[in-house]
Amino acid sequence: MKHILCDVDGVVVNGFHADPARRVSWMDSLQEDLGICPDALVREFFLKDFSEIILGKADLIEVLGVVLPRLSFQGDPHEFVAYWLQKDSNLNHGFLDWVNEQKANSSVCFHLATNQEHRRADHLWNGLGLKNTFDKMFYAADIGYKKPDIEFFQYVVDSLQTAPSDMVLIDDHPENVDVARSLGMGGIVFNDMSDIVNYEFLISEG
Repeated sequence: MKHILCDVDGVVVNGFHADPARRVSWMDSLQEDLGICPDALVREFFLKDFSEIILGKADLIEVLGVVLPRLSFQGDPHEFVAYWLQKDSNLNHGFLDWVNEQKANSSVCFHLATNQEHRRADHLWNGLGLKNTFDKMFYAADIGYKKPDIEFFQYVVDSLQTAPSDMVLIDDHPENVDVARSLGMGGIVFNDMSDIVNYEFLISEG
């Protein structure tokens, strides 16, 4: 059986993409809505503490409880998280339609392989219903490693009990694809749907 590993942001969700020209920011109205400067949030949160949260080594709400007051936000951190999750949920419906079409016409399994912390992972899987499209979700905070750590990919290989040659990663970050290929997987650097619609790995399954 063949397995396709799909990144979330930049592939399944139109959001943060490795190519700045293709990014869709969820922070456009953050200053107006919550009084938080987007640049300050990136500098004081996403470029500092977030890496530990992604790995499951720090709690999102606890860290935000310290960071947000420094950014002049006096509300409950849960309010900020709810805002973030709602805004950063711009699903790539064209990609999801393609996945569902492939699943209907082949025996290929599709999984999420993503750098997420626990709350957003739950929101994606249950809140946005991605569990209805994908077979499994592999995410950093649950595994304890993040892409492009080779341990992340080895965990996925071991969990699926499948040869890497029967797996393909679809990801917008070339460095993630490079590591997947180093293990013997196929890899596609995703920019738009033209990168995947005629991929031989899937055509051979049809």
